[in-house]
Amino acid sequence: QKAAWVRYVCAGLEAAFDESVIKKIRAGCYCELNMAECREWIVNLYDEATDFEAFVNTMNELAGGWYLKDGALYTTFFYCSCPMLNGIEKLDTKTWCYCTAGYTKKLLGSIFNCEIAAELVESIKLGHEKCLVKIMFPQGIPKTD
Repeated sequence: QKAAWVRYVCAGLEAAFDESVIKKIRAGCYCELNMAECREWIVNLYDEATDFEAFVNTMNELAGGWYLKDGALYTTFFYCSCPMLNGIEKLDTKTWCYCTAGYTKKLLGSIFNCEIAAELVESIKLGHEKCLVKIMFPQGIPKTD
C-alpha cells in the first residue's frame, strides 16, 4: 500500500507542478527519523575538529562518503532509510527523494548554524549506488573554532 501511495503522490505532484515547486514541497516533507541522535553525534565531531577539512576527514573515517569539491560539501547515504520506499526497487523520478535534500539541509544547517542550500544529485531509488547530496554554503565553508 505504501508503494502505491508513493507513486500516486508523485504522479499528482508531477501533473500539477514544475520541478522547482516539487523540490520545495518535497524538501519540506522530510521526516526527523534519527535526526536528534545524528545531530548530536555530528556536532561533537564538528566541535572537536581543528578545521572544516579535518571534520570532513573524521566523518569519512567513521561514516564515509563526504567530500569537498568546488566550495561545496557532498554527503553520501549508502542506503535508503525511507520507510515509505520499502518494497520499491526503483522510482522513475527524483520527486519522492527530494525529501533527502530537505533532511540534509535541516540537519546540517542546524549544526553549522547557517542557511545552506541542498541539492539531491543521485538517488539509490533511481538506480545509483548511493544517495548523494550537494551542500552549498552561501557564505563559504564554515569555520571551526
